[in-house]
Amino acid sequence: MHIEYFTKELEILNKRIFFSREHKVMFLTTPKCGSQFIKLFCLLNFTKYTTDNNNVESKFRFWSNTNTITLDDLNDPSIQKFQIVRNPYKRFLSYITSNFDKFPENERKNLSSSYIKSVINVTLKTINEPHPDKLRLVGKTDKEDTYSQFYEHIFPQYSWLFSKYFTPIKLEKIDELLEQNPDYFLPKKASFKHHTKYQYGIEIDQEIKDKIYDLYAYDFIKLNYEK
Repeated sequence: MHIEYFTKELEILNKRIFFSREHKVMFLTTPKCGSQFIKLFCLLNFTKYTTDNNNVESKFRFWSNTNTITLDDLNDPSIQKFQIVRNPYKRFLSYITSNFDKFPENERKNLSSSYIKSVINVTLKTINEPHPDKLRLVGKTDKEDTYSQFYEHIFPQYSWLFSKYFTPIKLEKIDELLEQNPDYFLPKKASFKHHTKYQYGIEIDQEIKDKIYDLYAYDFIKLNYEK
């Protein structure tokens, strides 16, 4: 039973951990915490692939599938282990904006504040009613896929699988950490073709901020983010 459990957990972790045994470093990327940046970083520094943003996902997946982790790797003190974390407010809003990608670009730029607020409130309500039949999220159709993706993306960062093995580093300061190694090349964040490049002008009132804080209070406290 225990072997089956850890085998299943490792399958999940190997989708979220980017690992180079040769360089003795691994990154756990919780959803909405700079996964694209770390993928490009790994391709730049740990492979011979070119990184012109073409086929990044397929190149990265091929590389990562040949660099999977074991429980021994997690317990190996010679391997540096980092978990990328993010301000819980920004992470939550990043999830919200990702649901607007189905809209044409001109519509994305003109979404009303009342509509955005309604999506936020529906999402907050859904988190507190965790059942697939109650999921009604923008741009999603398959209930089972929506269920798993939804909770993966809003699950608290500090409670993520095997977080105890990793040193948290803030996405906001990741450049400072990686630049300490002069041999590393850092990808240009401005080049990412991702939903975060769109500005929705989201303003959240104190009531919503309090609800988000209640959901992620442990993240705020343990990861040292201001309320």
